[in-house]
Amino acid sequence: FSVDRIRARLPLLNAPTNGSEQLIEDLRVPQQWLQPSKALEESEWLQTALNKWLDDEYCPEETNIEISKIAASSFYRSLLENKSDIGEILLTMAGDLESISYQESFHGAFSSANAAVNLIIQRLEQY
Repeated sequence: FSVDRIRARLPLLNAPTNGSEQLIEDLRVPQQWLQPSKALEESEWLQTALNKWLDDEYCPEETNIEISKIAASSFYRSLLENKSDIGEILLTMAGDLESISYQESFHGAFSSANAAVNLIIQRLEQY
């Protein structure tokens, strides 16, 4: 995958940093999520939440299970690598999700990663 290609699809993350754009760029997961046991817990939560969201938003399909597994694995790996920045997690996840064929699906790598990160942000707001 090409980080530049993915960054081009993220105008908000490429925008000048002022106002709300700065808040999004600085959004981070809590430090305790970087601990292996908590990282596993959060990635398992993401797998379940994303699969449900994809099924509800589009329709239940096998690809949703695969998307959820890869997104959760990517999130877990990012946390273990001490990546706490949401933008960095999004870019990594979008790249990892490019390994799936979306020919018979309603979504793609970037929209799936974006949905996953939106769920993570919602969870952060409850934290």
